[in-house]
Amino acid sequence: DDLAFLAGSKYHKKRNHIAKFNKTYSNVKFEELSQNNKQYFLEIADNWFLENDGTKDNGKIYENKIIHQVLDSSSLFNLRGGILFIENVPIAMTLASAINNTTVDIHFEKAISEYAKHGAYAVINQEFAKTLAKALVCSESTNSVKPCNKCANCLKAESDSHVDIKTVEGTNKSKTVSVEDIRRVRSDAYVVPNEAEKKVYIISSAHKMNETAM
Repeated sequence: DDLAFLAGSKYHKKRNHIAKFNKTYSNVKFEELSQNNKQYFLEIADNWFLENDGTKDNGKIYENKIIHQVLDSSSLFNLRGGILFIENVPIAMTLASAINNTTVDIHFEKAISEYAKHGAYAVINQEFAKTLAKALVCSESTNSVKPCNKCANCLKAESDSHVDIKTVEGTNKSKTVSVEDIRRVRSDAYVVPNEAEKKVYIISSAHKMNETAM
């Protein structure tokens, strides 16, 4: 299926963008939020704050304080997130929480400027979306936002080879997700999943959806 994991010529630029990041930087690693790595999320937030003259901006000061507070109480907020490392140095992070069993809200996303200009945000977006998709197709977990990481569905999702996880990107020149793109998704959704109990569609650049597609 040409929607699966950016397959097909129309997704060539998107794949190249992420491939260029991975080619430029060696030893790229993604980790989900845990008690053992929370300090790295704070490190990125604080570095981003200083890089962007946060001390002169009340909004950024308040945001930085909130990030510290929610990480201190991550279990209370049922916080999920991901962090990107290059050569074991933390360079980008995202923090989110589940609104319900089918919706996750991303609260904060930060990347160190040196890496942001080379695609760090695109990579952290993709990697975190993959963890959410993995949770949805997991056949063992009873929590739809937390995968077991051991079942066949999780392992295939981890290796980007699960046929029931599909990424959707606009097919026109501006990459805007159009009503035609959404119609293709709806048509495909009627087809029974191949391996998991459900299909997962990741809409890349959803902010570019035009009005008729929403």
